[in-house]
Amino acid sequence: NVNLKMDTVDGLLTKKKNMHLAAFSCALDDLRREVDQLLDDSPQWQKVSGALSAGIFSIGVFPSLAKPEQLAPTRKALVEAALAQCYDALELHKARPAKDYTNDVSFRSLVGQMLDVTQWAKEKV
Repeated sequence: NVNLKMDTVDGLLTKKKNMHLAAFSCALDDLRREVDQLLDDSPQWQKVSGALSAGIFSIGVFPSLAKPEQLAPTRKALVEAALAQCYDALELHKARPAKDYTNDVSFRSLVGQMLDVTQWAKEKV
């Protein structure tokens, strides 16, 4: 009697890797939302945005900050650069063979990298 619904060893290894990658991807999505909200709520960004909209910088003291729309690319570029490096780390994890996820030391290292990358991105922004 053979159980046809039972996963093979290779299937179980792949499943563990996929679960880790899904957790990493979810952590990065949460990080993106958190960083976007942090920048939106940041008093420093609000002060600069308010000064720009009030025209304080349009008198020539800071000509590069004279237009409010110039602030948005800077904020977006900062967030995108930090998150791009996080997604690069995710791609490195995807490239690892499934057997690396069964070795306890290796798996703990991968989980530690995931946590370090998300913490690093928060600190960078």
